[in-house]
Amino acid sequence: MRRLVLVSLLGVTILHCAAGAALALDGCVDSPENPSVILGLIAVGVGLIPLIRSRRRSRASGSDRK
Repeated sequence: MRRLVLVSLLGVTILHCAAGAALALDGCVDSPENPSVILGLIAVGVGLIPLIRSRRRSRASGSDRK
């Protein structure tokens, strides 16, 4: 559990640094796409990885029981 929290915090820190760098370079102000939406989609995708892994493991262990 601690490892998951540390990895999550590291990921959030990296995303914030990337967003800050893009804003400092005027990349977010003049950009046609919304960077907040893009960063949100990346965060959701990263957040779904443990859920997908746990479902695969539970299905695999469930098929072994039969």
